[in-house]
Amino acid sequence: MRFHARVGILPHERELPQPLEVDLTVRLAPGSGPEGAPAIVDYRGLYDRVAALIDAEPLLYLEEIADGIA
Repeated sequence: MRFHARVGILPHERELPQPLEVDLTVRLAPGSGPEGAPAIVDYRGLYDRVAALIDAEPLLYLEEIADGIA
């Protein structure tokens, strides 16, 4: 996922959005879908959740973003 966000604690980092790339690894339990069927991942939902977190400024540290995603 690629975003542009104002991330950082220094004044120049807060002025212009910086490129930010998020790589997710999603693990599902086997048969965790309805009636034991294989689970299906809705990637749109994952993207929307990450985008909402990144849109909620101020973003001071990358570690805070990662923690919020986890």
